[in-house]
Amino acid sequence: MSQPVSEPPFRLARLALAVVVPIVAYASLRPFSGWRDNGRAPFAYLVQVTQIGSLFDVALNVVGYVVLAFVLVLALFPRWRGARALAFGSLVPALCSVLVEATQNYLPGRTPSAIDVLANSAGALIGALAAVRLTPWLRDHRGGRQWRARWLAPGHGAEAGLVLLAAWWLVPFAQRTLLVASGDFRGNLQVAVLPGVPAFVYVAVEVFVVAANAAAAGLLLRLVLAEGRARLRWFALLLAGALALRWVARFSFWNDAGWQWLTPSALAGAALAVVVVWRAQRLPRRAAALLAIVLLAAAVMVVNVAPPDPALWLEGTAPRETNLIALALVARYTAKAWPFAAIAFLWLAARAARARS
Repeated sequence: MSQPVSEPPFRLARLALAVVVPIVAYASLRPFSGWRDNGRAPFAYLVQVTQIGSLFDVALNVVGYVVLAFVLVLALFPRWRGARALAFGSLVPALCSVLVEATQNYLPGRTPSAIDVLANSAGALIGALAAVRLTPWLRDHRGGRQWRARWLAPGHGAEAGLVLLAAWWLVPFAQRTLLVASGDFRGNLQVAVLPGVPAFVYVAVEVFVVAANAAAAGLLLRLVLAEGRARLRWFALLLAGALALRWVARFSFWNDAGWQWLTPSALAGAALAVVVVWRAQRLPRRAAALLAIVLLAAAVMVVNVAPPDPALWLEGTAPRETNLIALALVARYTAKAWPFAAIAFLWLAARAARARS
């Protein structure tokens, strides 16, 4: 008797899980020094009445665990599915939340809260339910698998590219950086503001850094999407999403709903990126990958060598940065690491394209 053909796993979900778990762990367990025993019982917080934080904090806890449970359930497929996956995907993150909150008893500046456990558990249940309900459509050849074949480039690299593009949307949350600027290590190097720098230097740096980073993301998107897809339209949505998230970040950290951060030079850089991506649509895949590598390498070099703009560099700490320090740190380190992860992906894509030619 022939063995039934096993269904392929959701590789994108497994890649996403490998990214989401470290982010949630870092946000929940930082800082990683100064741990101490405060004498409280680890699980006493579960029966203590604690004050509910801001709605934004609660929403962040819910959304984080929605994503965690969602990718966890999909990553378990096809071995686990249905009610079994639902139970595992909702209960395991909830249990992890209980243990993480208990661990926060020993972290400086952290206070365990039963409210956080409830928010995380609710998010886990929502994410697991959504994943279980969506699984039949994703595994259907007329559903998710057809969508993948229609819209994404063949090969496993497209899934890794999608994860990189999703991570790129964290970059706008980094504080005291240029719009979508990545690979900026000047804070670690303690670079000082130089007096007497002409204003046009700051303008030129911002235009180039924004254009190079955004165009590189657009070229990466060009490698992820299948041939014949509306890549420029999707890039416009990708860039619009980054701008919207920058506004959300500004509002979240500064309680400022204005658009002062969207400077004329940042707009010029975004417009230049659209032109570059539009002109590069007909480039071969290998040429597009190499161009993106050059742009990212140049952007990293410029952003670290150029003098910091005092208007941005000397900006004070955001009013809510302490409350949202986990989000701020995750965004900051993602922004630092993103261009190097993208260059590695692009180099592998260029090699694969050369092998196929």
